[in-house]
Amino acid sequence: MFESSRAHHKNNRPIRTVFFARPASFCALTSIIQCDTRLSSLYRRRLRGGRAAAIEFREKFGMEEEKESKAGKIVFVTLFALLVIAYLSIANGYVLSVLWGWYVVPTFDLPTLDLVQAIGISIVLGLLTAKPGSNDGGKERSLLSDLAPFLNPWIALLLGWIVLQFA
Repeated sequence: MFESSRAHHKNNRPIRTVFFARPASFCALTSIIQCDTRLSSLYRRRLRGGRAAAIEFREKFGMEEEKESKAGKIVFVTLFALLVIAYLSIANGYVLSVLWGWYVVPTFDLPTLDLVQAIGISIVLGLLTAKPGSNDGGKERSLLSDLAPFLNPWIALLLGWIVLQFA
């Protein structure tokens, strides 16, 4: 095995070539080194801030603009947020309608709430009882605090059911 630097790149820099006993290994290693040299020089030009070099880099190596992926992420996050809001509204409304039927109807002789009415009342109560600016101040959040909005209605329903068993 020996090295040779007789071949030159566009920038007059020698391409280091390592010769092995087998020609296939020689060809593979030479092409890897040449590709690596071209890739690193294009990448260095891209890092220097040249827009043309960045476009050339993307075209040469099949990279596309990230605008499409950003738009996809925005759509995904928006749909996910809407699904979470819908789930929380329905869960809170359902629990409110059940607890209303268990406690308010027999006690005050009021009519029962259907699901849509309960969702509306739950949203209004959430707006009235919300604590504005109640963030955690940059503290680390736990899994339980992330799951609390999803678990709270069902915990309230369970506690309501337990109290109903003693009534």
